[in-house]
Amino acid sequence: MEHSNDVQSEEKTAPIVVCTSQRDVSLDINKYSSLTKLLHVVSYLLRYKNNALSKRNNTSRIIGPLNVNEVASATKTVMKITQQAHFSREIEELKNNRNVSVKTRPKNVSPVMGNLPTFRVNRPSKCFENCGVDYAGPFMLKCSNRRNAATQKAYICVFVCFATKAVYLELVCELSTDAFLAALTRFISRRGLCKNIYSDNATCFVGANNKLSDLKQLMSSESHKDRNRQVMTSHEMTWHFIPSRAPHFGGLW
Repeated sequence: MEHSNDVQSEEKTAPIVVCTSQRDVSLDINKYSSLTKLLHVVSYLLRYKNNALSKRNNTSRIIGPLNVNEVASATKTVMKITQQAHFSREIEELKNNRNVSVKTRPKNVSPVMGNLPTFRVNRPSKCFENCGVDYAGPFMLKCSNRRNAATQKAYICVFVCFATKAVYLELVCELSTDAFLAALTRFISRRGLCKNIYSDNATCFVGANNKLSDLKQLMSSESHKDRNRQVMTSHEMTWHFIPSRAPHFGGLW
């Protein structure tokens, strides 16, 4: 009987985990379609880190949808990574209590803004010489002091001075040209004649709710505009309509 002298050694495998730390983390923001998506991804990464270290740090695990604090923490993290990537030298100098190098040449950033209208900045003017007008409402108005008195819709005609930002309010009981001209007459009687009056264009009310449908019809009717122009011309006033689909032109009023 022959015995083999070849002894096969038993092979055992053991997993080896290698951990490396990298302080400089690059963040490619171009990989994400929007800032919101980027912040959500970073928020979930920070949540995973918090939950993984919850036992060691004796903290509670976070579950469920993202909350405001997580998104705010992600925003700060993204800002720090971006600053470290683009201003690492300046940050290191500030940490060592040294002045930022002159070679940095920081630039003063001024926001790009449009020019103000000439009648607001070129010369001083009296109150309500140039103003904007708009409606507020509707409001439900009681016809009498009785408990079960009937109610009807009422609106407020708002006049805003372009020079002083003063506000003048007139109650309008119905949406009609005659009611508006009556409110305009009362306004002129108290505050004097205006030179320029600005109002919204009719298409600015397209996105309004159903309660403003009557107001939309009034402002879009040509008869209303024609009668306003006649009254303006007789009092040597000019009526201006802001461009269509441009509500930011009437931001002041």
